[in-house]
Amino acid sequence: MLRFLRPARALPLVILVLFAAPAGANAWQVTVHVHGAGAITETTDRHLMDCTTPSYSSETTVTDCFAGSHADGYASFDIVKLEASVPETYFTRGWRFVKWVDSSSAGKINCDPQGTTGNHFVTSCQFQIFDDLSADLYFDDVAAPSDTEITDGPSPRPARRPGRKL
Repeated sequence: MLRFLRPARALPLVILVLFAAPAGANAWQVTVHVHGAGAITETTDRHLMDCTTPSYSSETTVTDCFAGSHADGYASFDIVKLEASVPETYFTRGWRFVKWVDSSSAGKINCDPQGTTGNHFVTSCQFQIFDDLSADLYFDDVAAPSDTEITDGPSPRPARRPGRKL
């Protein structure tokens, strides 16, 4: 009879197989859709997210920032904390952090506390990962650039000649 399948002996074998499985078996990826100009970094131990949008971004520009991959990403149930910031040069030009927008829908990040979804007006977003997840991050340009100078006005209107109708 198959004596090696007795429960007392099977449990250590199952545990050994689970720990020997490749780390990438459940490797998850995080995507943040950044609206406007700013930066996002991971502050938890993995440090897989470090993304700064181009300085020439507009409020309608969306830049996708990625952390992890299916080959080498987050393990199931990892705790991830992302921090939004505005680089000094962007801040000088008028860029400000606005909000995270999360959801409890499938494939969406739900920033802590878990019981709330929608707009989060704090710069950090912490969540537990168990699948490929995404969220939206918004920055707003609240001022005209300080390094833009207007040196000339509009062209003058042509002079009207007497007796001619325009």
